[in-house]
Amino acid sequence: MSNSASPAPKLTFHPESKRRSLSMSFPDMRGVVGGAHFTAASEHTEGEREVLRPVSSHLSGSDVKLDGKRRQIVEDVSELFCSRPTPEIFERSWKRDAVFADPLSKCNGYHEYAPQWYGLAKLFPKSRTLKMNVISSTYAPDEPNRIVYEQEQEYTLKLIGHKQVVRSLVVIDLDENDMITKLEDKWDGKDLPSRFGTFYLRRMNAKVLPWLVKVPEWKK
Repeated sequence: MSNSASPAPKLTFHPESKRRSLSMSFPDMRGVVGGAHFTAASEHTEGEREVLRPVSSHLSGSDVKLDGKRRQIVEDVSELFCSRPTPEIFERSWKRDAVFADPLSKCNGYHEYAPQWYGLAKLFPKSRTLKMNVISSTYAPDEPNRIVYEQEQEYTLKLIGHKQVVRSLVVIDLDENDMITKLEDKWDGKDLPSRFGTFYLRRMNAKVLPWLVKVPEWKK
């Protein structure tokens, strides 16, 4: 992987009975920018920011422990959220025809989802994981091949340096080889918008951004 993420605050993880009660509320949505995952949440104090831990430390402290390929998957996705996309991440962990979805976009295939991540890095060159907790890691045939985790991410807007904290529920669907077939970034843990008007805008975003953001060719 590329550069390791900055250290993050020590977390108190919730037992099974309390996982779903984990606070993920937002006072409002203050802004939506391009293909970025951008909404509002509480700010952290300077003291909290000074004791950040790397993503690998988050995973070691999560309710559900991951190892092997699944641990690599989450570390790779965390690198993307930390504005550090690389061709190796996509070729190692993503299917070329995978789907990426958040409230702003619905992307089908590498040519649509990769510009979302490279665009995020251009808009927010500094991004770090403040908190992370893996909720579940399930396997077929009894349950979907899926990883679900909560995260809190701090983004710093390019040039003006404005910091914004985003909380979301990340749902990763995998194939039989533990390659990403679909990733959903659900702000505030809410279902993604699906009404015709919003769906059209999300698809338009996915179609337009590749014209604005160049990405490396898929070599695999």
